[in-house]
Amino acid sequence: MNLGRLSAWIIAGLAVAPAALAGDKPTFSKDIAPLFYKNCVACHRAGEIGPMSLMTYEETRPWAKSIQKAVVQEKKMPPWHSVDPKGTFANDRRLTDDQIALVDQWVKAGAPEGDKADMPPAPVFKEGWLLGEPDYVIELEPFSVAADGPDQFMNLFAKLDLPEDKWVTAVEIRPSSRKVVHHVIALTEGSMKANQENQTNAVGINGWLAGWAAGTQPQEFTKGTGRLLKKDEAVIANMHYHPNGEAATDTTKIGLHFADKPVERESRNQWVVNATFKIPAGDGNHEVTSTYTVPEDSEILTVTPHMHFRGKDMIISAVFPDGRTQTLINVPKYDFNWQTIYELAKPVHAPKGTRIDVLAHFDNS
Repeated sequence: MNLGRLSAWIIAGLAVAPAALAGDKPTFSKDIAPLFYKNCVACHRAGEIGPMSLMTYEETRPWAKSIQKAVVQEKKMPPWHSVDPKGTFANDRRLTDDQIALVDQWVKAGAPEGDKADMPPAPVFKEGWLLGEPDYVIELEPFSVAADGPDQFMNLFAKLDLPEDKWVTAVEIRPSSRKVVHHVIALTEGSMKANQENQTNAVGINGWLAGWAAGTQPQEFTKGTGRLLKKDEAVIANMHYHPNGEAATDTTKIGLHFADKPVERESRNQWVVNATFKIPAGDGNHEVTSTYTVPEDSEILTVTPHMHFRGKDMIISAVFPDGRTQTLINVPKYDFNWQTIYELAKPVHAPKGTRIDVLAHFDNS
């Protein structure tokens, strides 16, 4: 028997050269480098979570066949698990069919470099804080991760020292050893207590700050919105460490950006949770549901399907008071290794009484 956990988090391309597709052999310098610079090197560069750098031809060429498999055959890269139409999400990082075909042509042609003069300027990435220097930095205590052994889950506690209550407009979480940090969830001590006392509607409404996992970017809340942080509050970072064969020490920092004046609307995080189900042994398609009724007029800005290791698929839908139903996200092949926050291109108005339904399946075969 396997205990499971299900939750859905709701928070109130590059043009391809026609010549390459017309028959000319694409080259790295002219065709592939621009594509990788736009879609891949945010993770695939020195010091980031990608297993190899794709910044130069010399770094990329040995991986050509692997890239072809991941991008063309399996479509695992860039990682994106929603099958909803392009345009549904503002942060959709999927390649177009033409871009995928271009990568395939390049590899089949022998992965040529081409003329170095055709190389575009390399993208410039900020060192340190991506959003600039935070207004307040929480530095968690260092934690040592052994080279081998089971995954480690823990809560690291940090008491704040603020002169007054603050509205948080952006949060950037920076683990120092990203290869052993699976995820970080930053929330207030008050919301953690609510979580322990009530696994349903109260969870995470006011206390969730932000999360980090492989592939996520700093969280900037919609303009005019923010999350209230009390001056005497404490922040708890729920940490998941994953040994990777080499001992490491991680010191995670959480950077907070504050509003200069009170915000117009509060940005809340609502977990639509089922945390009590049990998956029968050997069941390869165990169905689990969860639901939540919106208590006041709201707008849905982002959705984040979340399951654990045996999670298989999830659909999150909104059922409106007038009877209409809208699919918010459909993830038919859930991957626990990627915790993506899907940003809706257009906010979904959810009047009071709107029901959020979650349908998921788990594979315990």
